[in-house]
Amino acid sequence: MMISTTRFGSFGLIRRRRRVGGHHRERAGCRRAPGEIRAEGCACCARAFMRLLGCSLHGHVVSGSVAHCPSDAHRLQAAPGRMKESCVMADRTSAGSHPPAEDRPGSDGGVDDEAVVRSTFSALDDWRKVRGPFIPVPGSDLAIDDEDWPPFGVSQVAWAGFTVAAEHLQAIRAHIDVRPPNRPNLYAFAHQTLARTALVGATSAVWVLSPEEREVRIARARNIVTYMQGEHLKYLRALQELAEHHGTDLVASHVEMRQRELAEKREADGDRAKFETTRVIREAAVDTFGDKNIAKEVVAEWRSGSGAAHGLLHAVIGRSGMTQDGPADSSGRATFISGGDFGLFSNSYMAAYHIAHKAHELLASRGLQTSAR
Repeated sequence: MMISTTRFGSFGLIRRRRRVGGHHRERAGCRRAPGEIRAEGCACCARAFMRLLGCSLHGHVVSGSVAHCPSDAHRLQAAPGRMKESCVMADRTSAGSHPPAEDRPGSDGGVDDEAVVRSTFSALDDWRKVRGPFIPVPGSDLAIDDEDWPPFGVSQVAWAGFTVAAEHLQAIRAHIDVRPPNRPNLYAFAHQTLARTALVGATSAVWVLSPEEREVRIARARNIVTYMQGEHLKYLRALQELAEHHGTDLVASHVEMRQRELAEKREADGDRAKFETTRVIREAAVDTFGDKNIAKEVVAEWRSGSGAAHGLLHAVIGRSGMTQDGPADSSGRATFISGGDFGLFSNSYMAAYHIAHKAHELLASRGLQTSAR
């Protein structure tokens, strides 16, 4: 099958046409990904592998049952060599809204997206060897930073972002790093969503860790925790609407208390900044690549992935993997078939990978070395 592909090469958008090859690597053995976060714990939560402000990410006990998402609940499966496809009716002009391959900037016709994505797998293996929780060494920058807000320190905000990125990149790998004679399972929407979440996690880590000024790192971590507290309370309120449960009420009360405490600290410093995902992604991309134009591309990749995450068709319309199935009708509409391919997610995957690599380096330099200040 002939497909168009795209990726961050030297972090310019590069496209070419190529044939999907048959080269594969054997999957590494299943190992536990870094996932522990050092924060306050709560005995009422059923499964506390990751603990955020006293609440397990895996769920709360509600009416005698555990509301959680099993690790394999959303496992995607397909027959070997099959690409998931979806059909849409669209106006021919909107379906061709993305510039053709030869019109994209940076086109050199020499990029193999699949090979580039596979080249990251050894680094993913190294990341998986790092076990949580991440605890900065005494006297390091992050150990000192963490003193500002012990309930959820700067180091844990960054570690959480890195962990999210590493896990989602590994999830993409699980679909494509298959044993021969199987072929990679490619998904038009799901891989964009996974890459998008990896990008959000990686950029949040770099955004917090990259500033040299301690007060900036602390302010950014406070910003993210404030946003997280608000989202956490929304979730808890939803649980409280489902059923009365004393443990959930206790957690909600505790989060409200911490929310007030952090708000008071921020108010005392005159900090009223709101969390803005676009700003976080843009600034972290600049810090990683040192190029504002590349940062714009990273933001564009995030927006495309957001379309996939919210079930919006612009994430696939006019992009690689979409083909017209038959002639247009008298009104100018035609049926298009969209299938998965590496070109749909390789750009955002590589952006997330390089930013996560930067986060990995910053965690080591800020958290595992004694500060000179």
